[in-house]
Formats: sequence, C-alpha cells, structure tokens
Amino acid sequence: MRLLRFRAVFPREMKSNVVQRDLSSFNRIGMVQSVDALKGTCVVKWFDHPGIRTDVIITQASAKEWHMPEVGSVVLVEFDQYERARIVRYMNLGQAVRINAEKSLPKLKEGERLWETGGSYIYMRKNGDIIIATLNQGFFIVESRTNTLKSSFVNWKCITNGGTQFFGIVKRFTSDTEGNKQSTAIQDINGNTYTEYNLKMVEFSDDALEFKDITSPLVDLTIGTLVDDNGVVVAKNDQLSPTPQKQVTIDLKLLNGIRISIDKDGRITITGANINLNNGSVDSTDPDVALGLETNNTNLGKREQHAAREHDIVTIPISNEFSDPDHMTLQNTINPENLLTLQWLAKSFVNGGGPCTFNPATLPNNTKLLGVITAGAKNLYVGDT
Repeated sequence: MRLLRFRAVFPREMKSNVVQRDLSSFNRIGMVQSVDALKGTCVVKWFDHPGIRTDVIITQASAKEWHMPEVGSVVLVEFDQYERARIVRYMNLGQAVRINAEKSLPKLKEGERLWETGGSYIYMRKNGDIIIATLNQGFFIVESRTNTLKSSFVNWKCITNGGTQFFGIVKRFTSDTEGNKQSTAIQDINGNTYTEYNLKMVEFSDDALEFKDITSPLVDLTIGTLVDDNGVVVAKNDQLSPTPQKQVTIDLKLLNGIRISIDKDGRITITGANINLNNGSVDSTDPDVALGLETNNTNLGKREQHAAREHDIVTIPISNEFSDPDHMTLQNTINPENLLTLQWLAKSFVNGGGPCTFNPATLPNNTKLLGVITAGAKNLYVGDT
C-alpha cells in the first residue's frame, strides 16, 4: 500500500495581508482636463458626481505602446485598494456623427483598426492595406494584394546615403518686409506657383542619414523652372531678374565643372565640356596630342579623325582630277570654280602692263578660292560614321 503525504495547511496561509474589496464598484467615468506628461498623470473631471481628480495615473493600451491622452478624452478610471486612480480604458464617442455628418472618419469595417492624432491617421484595412493620411489629405497607401505603394502629396523628399531627391512646388526661404526668413512658394507675375524636380547625388556615402544640405554633389539635376536660393528665377547665362526672358527649365551641373542648361525656348548652353562624337580617337603623332587638345586613345575608333582646328591644313583642290576617297565631292563642286579662279589670276599677270605684273583690275568681282575648312573647333572629336 502506497502512503500519500499531505502538507499541513495553517489558517494564516489562506489569508491575504491586503483587505479584499470588490473593485468593480470603484470605476468612474470622466473627461481629461489637463495632462502632465513628465509625471505621467492627468486631471480628470468626473461625470457621475461634481468633482475632479488631479493625480490620475496615465496607463497605456498595451505593452510597448506609448501615447499621451488628449484633453477632452473620455476615460474609464479604476481605483485600487490604496485608492490610487488609473486610466484603464479610453472611450471614443460620437463615431456615427464623425462618419455620417462630419465625414472626418473612414467607414470602418469589422476587424479594422485606425489610429488618429491631430486629424492625421493610420488606417489598417481588413484586406491588409495600410493607409497613412494627413489632415491636409496627403496620403500613402500600401496595397497588400498588388504590393504597390501609392502616394499623393504636395511635396515629396527622399533622403538616402546616395543623396537627396525633391519633387513638388518650389519653396525658398525669403525675407519679408521686416527681414524675417520664411518658407515661401515661388510664383510668376500671374500668381502661378512653379514646380521642380531636384536630384543631388554624392560620390561617396558617409553612412549617416540626416537632413542636411549637400554643398558639393557629384550630380546636381533640376527639372522645372530654375530658382536660386533667394527665390529669384534664373535665366540663361545666370541672368537674374523678376521676369527673365529665357528661363532655364533643365539644369545639369557636375562636380567636374560641366554644366548643361536648356531654357524654355529650347536653347542649349554647354559650358566646361569636352565633346566626343561617335567614339572618335586620334593618332599619337597628331600635334593636338602634344598641345593637350586631344587625348590619344587608338582604341576608341578606326578613322582617327579629329574635328577641324584653327591651325589645321585647308585642302584647296586645283588639279583636273581630285580623287581623294574622303573628298570625292570636291572634284565636282569646288574644284571647277577654283580652276576658273586660277585662270583669271593668270590673266591678271599677263595683262598687267608687262610680263608677270599683277593687275587686280582685270579680276572679276568676288573672285575667290574655295577651301574645305574655314574655322577650327576646340575639344571636339569625331570618330567613325
């Protein structure tokens, strides 16, 4: 037979040192009058009887969730055995009025949740969509089914380790009549607000995400009417005026000094650039290499032909036939006129009053020799066609 041992239980172990009370009778409903966030308490005015409580402890709805109650919130307060008062529930009233009359809340379905502060809210739909909306009707929507992000905002700014992007209306810090700086939307003389897209890309990341100005970006691209830091519209050649005639709409600046601008009339301005067309290359014996005008790289092309320069030789055909394969058109167009010019030049020497005496009066008007190159280009390379 197996013996069972029982431990003796004494009456004092069955009795609590705290006087037990029915706490359900110590619940009261009231309205928050003020909040002391540092102390974690608030003042509540009771609904059941006149009076207030100044030290109601602020509790949170769930673990790791933190918020401060808003003045005017209706709360359920519970008292413990030491008469300490704690908020145990927030009571949101007037939902039907806000949905049907004020239309300031979306129509929630069963199982959906919404968090609201200051008119902005985070809304979790039952289908898994997440909506973040502001009081001014800007919003993000993350669609669960399509895994798509949709947004609608007046201005959009993105900051990454690679730089910054901005898209929206043009705003600049301008001074008012009293010299105070304020963010102002820039408009034309008719009151139309300008818009812009700006991208500033850095060459190396500093691994620090923060709101800061990028002073020396590798790439600085602006699409839209170009406005300087003082809110003044920029025109071609950096002309500044209240109503410039050639406003820049695309502006690309690189750290190496290259700048490409296009104004509203379609004029393109390129400064600080070396242009290479069709992978053009040069020969190592070309004098332009020694002068630093071109970079020798025979891997870039086969023709090794560079654009005309001011010191280049000009081809003027004067023979009966000119069969250079690169200049076949000279034989049929320029060459005959040059031959005629030489004939007139010879006649002017013979009819000049003696042998080999030049008489310009015998030359017809506008007599000339035609060449192929009339002026040289700089920093321009032409390769295979």
